[in-house]
Amino acid sequence: MVDNAEAALDYANQYAATRDEEFLDALNLTLSFMLSDLGVEGGFAVSLASDGEREGEYYTWTPAEVDEALGSVLGGVGRRLFGVHPIAVSADPYSPSRETTRGVVAGRIVLRRMFDILDLASTLGVSSHQAWKTLQDIRLKMKAYRDAKRRKPRRDETPYTYPNMLAVESMLVGYAVTGFSRSEWLTKALVVLDRLTPRVTRRLDGGREGLAEDYGASLNALLTAYEVTGNLRLLELASSVAGRLKSFMVADGFRDELRGTPTLSKLDSPNESPNSICLRGVLRLCAILDDARWLEAVGGLLPNLMGGLSRYKEVFVAGLYSNLDRFMNGAVHFVVVDAGDGRADMLHRAGLMAYHPFKVVERVALEVLGEHPNPAVRGLPRSGQSRAYVRRGWRSSFAESTDRPEGVLKHLETMLHESYNYS
Repeated sequence: MVDNAEAALDYANQYAATRDEEFLDALNLTLSFMLSDLGVEGGFAVSLASDGEREGEYYTWTPAEVDEALGSVLGGVGRRLFGVHPIAVSADPYSPSRETTRGVVAGRIVLRRMFDILDLASTLGVSSHQAWKTLQDIRLKMKAYRDAKRRKPRRDETPYTYPNMLAVESMLVGYAVTGFSRSEWLTKALVVLDRLTPRVTRRLDGGREGLAEDYGASLNALLTAYEVTGNLRLLELASSVAGRLKSFMVADGFRDELRGTPTLSKLDSPNESPNSICLRGVLRLCAILDDARWLEAVGGLLPNLMGGLSRYKEVFVAGLYSNLDRFMNGAVHFVVVDAGDGRADMLHRAGLMAYHPFKVVERVALEVLGEHPNPAVRGLPRSGQSRAYVRRGWRSSFAESTDRPEGVLKHLETMLHESYNYS
């Protein structure tokens, strides 16, 4: 689950930045798999285990199986598309003439897309639109064959909090960047979030005190849900979770657990480190609330936390360096004030769909604007028209505003260029 959730977040960010349909396709496939194959009542299974006679049999293929699933017309296309070559010739779809065990599990081949959609269209001599249809037809036929011929793997349905909260965050981000097109992702995420309390436990159904990764993942999921729904109750719960997370803070970061050996995990190996997850959530909360005490606390621990990281490969410390960048540059903060005229929907959606490496988006109804915990938000103008207000940096003023979705995109493009020379 953790790997799929993190991959989905990456696909969502790449799609937001590029609007490349290949990333949208990967995002849809990943989240749909999580919902269909890993979804359980009130949450998600955390892993799959092989029940077949051979390891990985349910998800791997032989050339003969591809031909049987797709028939004589599509079989050759399917084998080339997913790199399913005869094992006797080669297991490496990138080098069919060289024998290797790459991509082979117990004598069966792991599927890998060998062509992007333009290459597939060129190979088939059809339009990109028709290539997408052919790709979908191949996938559906292979899935039907697999489901009919093979026994599904067992699922570990223990409701661990950390992977479930990562899954919730990825579902909500996917829902946001696709323009609210997949309501089932939102529905599932909110059902799981409804099980959270300020005291986060190792499992969603209770038990012993959670680890730092449980609190950090819960904080990020709650903040993403608040961004998507505008429900202030979710922001209040996120603040409570962050308050308990502060107990994990020591001079050089967030310790893994409150009791036991005071270990502190900060390397992204194999997944985002607990310290990166916690910092990401805390900095997002600071951007929304202008919490000076949290900012001061983070600024105090970062020099100690970042010390010595230069000796590691970038891939193992990318999470912490990303958080250092967030701390140094500050967030882009969008607040849509909803005056009930119907325009807030478009402004809110535009803010969520647009790309920026560190942004927070709020939608606040005009009638509850005075209840917002941030004085800067409470002080926004109360007019009869919905508007989006934007600021950049820590505890800055809302200097810009717009009542048009294209204005939201223009502001973000300008801020990307100013902060990162991004175009």
